[in-house]
Order: sequence, then structure tokens, then C-alpha cells
Amino acid sequence: MRAKLLPALTLALLVALPGVALGYDEPDRCYTTTDPRGNDGASANTFYNPDATQNWQQTRQMADPQVMRQMAGLYYTEYPDPTGQMYNQTYRGYEANGLWQYQDQTCPVNDLGYLQCSRNQGAGLWAAYQQQDGTIFLMVHFSDLSRSNNCFSQTVRVDRQGFTDTYGGN
Repeated sequence: MRAKLLPALTLALLVALPGVALGYDEPDRCYTTTDPRGNDGASANTFYNPDATQNWQQTRQMADPQVMRQMAGLYYTEYPDPTGQMYNQTYRGYEANGLWQYQDQTCPVNDLGYLQCSRNQGAGLWAAYQQQDGTIFLMVHFSDLSRSNNCFSQTVRVDRQGFTDTYGGN
């Protein structure tokens, strides 16, 4: 999948989203819905994840302002559901100063009349640096309408049209 770079006007509209719940109560700690102690399965609970937290802190220390300026922009992706019945549309905004936001919706492929799109939005921080092989490692710390202080990372390749996750996603 490729994340496509969108015009700055769209980014400005996305930044103006009302009602985003921000969980900046612990901006240096990462929580996940999978128990890092090894208990199987995901949960409605969140768990402090010391490994993700250490990775987030390390990524922020290694952050390269030049790389972050290169990646700054609004990106759009669309993911099909493996069953072919749903699709997800996501907008992610990366600002050079480390602010990050997203908005997404998951919708039925055919308007079935009884399924509506589910929408979500969130905001947080991001950091990135270039690795020796030329890829960029980025990490995001965010909160949204259902999660607080959640973290994820990606290894990406950037070109003029956007970025591609080196593991096939974005």
C-alpha cells in the first residue's frame, strides 16, 4: 500500500477537527491493548508497555528534524477488507514540528442500507530518523476516541508521491 501526499489545504481542514480527545496525561509512556506480559489475546483494557515506551523515548531522542521536514504532509490510504465487504479510508497528518493527527472511516463496499461508516479521529506526536539502509523509522504516540497514549511504529521509504511501508502496509 502507498500513502499518498495530499495538498496543504486538506491538512488545514483536518487540523480543525472538533472533539478530538487528547490523552496527554502520560506523553512519554506507551499503552497497548495486548498484554506485554504474555497473556494471550487482545483486551478492552490497556496495558503499560515498557518495550514500546523505551522505543518511543529512544526514537524521540534520535529524531532527525531534516527527515521530519521531508516527511511532513497529509497522507491518504485506502485499505480493502480481506473479506471484500468493507474498506478503510485513512488520512494521517505529519507536521514537521512533531505533531500528528488522523481521521479514518470504515465503510461497507456496497451501500447495504443498514451499515453506516464507523469513524474515528485522534492526535498526538511523532518522531522519525533515517536508518543506515536508507529507510525511515517513524513512531507515533497518540490518543483518540477509544485509546489513550497508544504507540505504533513503521519503517518506510519516501518518494515524491508519498511513502510505502517496507513491510507492505502504510
